[in-house]
Amino acid sequence: MCFFTHFHWDHIQGLPFFIPAYFPNIEIVFYSTIENFKKILVNQQNFHNFPKKLSEMSCKKDFVQVKPGTSIQIGDTKIDSFFVNHPGSGTAYKFTEKEKKIIFTGDVEFTEDDIDNIEKFGNFFNNADLAIFDSQYTLEESFIKFDWGHTSYNMAINLASNWNIKKLVLTHFDPTYSDEKIMELEELAKEHIKLLESKNPRVIVAYEGLKLKV
Repeated sequence: MCFFTHFHWDHIQGLPFFIPAYFPNIEIVFYSTIENFKKILVNQQNFHNFPKKLSEMSCKKDFVQVKPGTSIQIGDTKIDSFFVNHPGSGTAYKFTEKEKKIIFTGDVEFTEDDIDNIEKFGNFFNNADLAIFDSQYTLEESFIKFDWGHTSYNMAINLASNWNIKKLVLTHFDPTYSDEKIMELEELAKEHIKLLESKNPRVIVAYEGLKLKV
């Protein structure tokens, strides 16, 4: 299964290099809220960009459009989707199983006006056990890059605290950041939690290979 939050190139360019997609005994179901999104993936692999067409990736493929505001069920897991603010639109997903809730926002720009907007965000985000949030900028950078479609780590923490999210994973950092910079941001994020005097969330910085128990 593969859920697309949106189709900017930094999020889909890895698909042609996904080795399991070249095995005929593999089945992959692709999900998106975008109508006819298969065409976007087909166009990415035109002859100017890649030697193999999407149709030449020999795995079995199915393309399912998800309607925001409705739920789908896969095994024991219920999946809900929610449109978020990002250029060209973006989609957050919530996965619920045995009363445990995990949210992945993808790319999103949250602002101060969103913090208390329980009417809009509450039913989707409130009381999640784990949320993975776009945290591309520092607060200062977010002022300079307003309307670029991303969120500061400070805002992500403020939202998670207000929405009673238990564990927050910060991700999608600015590509210019070094590992040292990201580790520094993790410490600053923990200090920010202390200033809020909030018991939630516990803050973690995402890294390759990270595994979390919910």
